Amino acid sequence: MAIQAKGNIIVYEADTVGEVNDVVFEANSLITVKSTGVIKKGNGKDKFSALPEFGGGGDVDLSDYAKLTDLEDYAKTSDLSDYATSSALSALEARVTALEEA
Repeated sequence: MAIQAKGNIIVYEADTVGEVNDVVFEANSLITVKSTGVIKKGNGKDKFSALPEFGGGGDVDLSDYAKLTDLEDYAKTSDLSDYATSSALSALEARVTALEEA
């Protein structure tokens, strides 16, 4: 299965949660908050405060799966730095900018 672009996405960046807490963001939008590092995906109906964190909030523990599949040395989410998230977001923003300019 190949990865396919299914639509445009808009990335919003806020300085604080207070700026966006009561805002309803359209579907296909990612909202990042600089002060907390929180990333959420808009759905067009719920306020920012009611949305779940994008990616499940980083609280996934795959220990049992790792044991079953001999992946004992995998990187747990608690071991990953904020840099990994920031780096992924920067790459996404660069891709969105490239698509907008095309």
